[in-house]
Amino acid sequence: GYNFSAASRVMALTPDKIEKFIRRGGKGLYIGIESGSQEVLDRIKKKLNIKEILNRTKWLNDAGIPWNAFFIAGFPFETLNDIKLTEELAYTIKPTFIALSRFTPYPGTQLWKEYYQNKSIRFLDLFQLNPENNVVQLESSSENYIEKMFQDFDKYNQNNKEKQAH
Repeated sequence: GYNFSAASRVMALTPDKIEKFIRRGGKGLYIGIESGSQEVLDRIKKKLNIKEILNRTKWLNDAGIPWNAFFIAGFPFETLNDIKLTEELAYTIKPTFIALSRFTPYPGTQLWKEYYQNKSIRFLDLFQLNPENNVVQLESSSENYIEKMFQDFDKYNQNNKEKQAH
């Protein structure tokens, strides 16, 4: 008799688990996908593959359950093509809501050690490592594309919200 939402790894989903989730009151899922580029997924050790993402998110859509997909753009090694693949996957899998975040390098992580450990970065708290402080610097074409994705995903989310209201 409870109504609840939950977070899940996409690889943990099966049609049976989705059905049980709904039957027990599940009203929405939050899924971290991160990237539409297999190279990026492998590099960040996400243990996902694009084919499985496509299959498993189709199960969510077929079940009619609302779900949020979380993506990250702006990894220091990410190419413009990788970013475009992320955008393409987001639209292909048709989540109810697309959340896009900028990559933030957290001290102590492998990416911090590889790219930022030896740089002079004034670090007061984790929120100061966001793009306004230019910690992660990409080519301008990638930066511009990411900004456009934020705007386009906002429009996508607004359109979905309006559809659900009717």
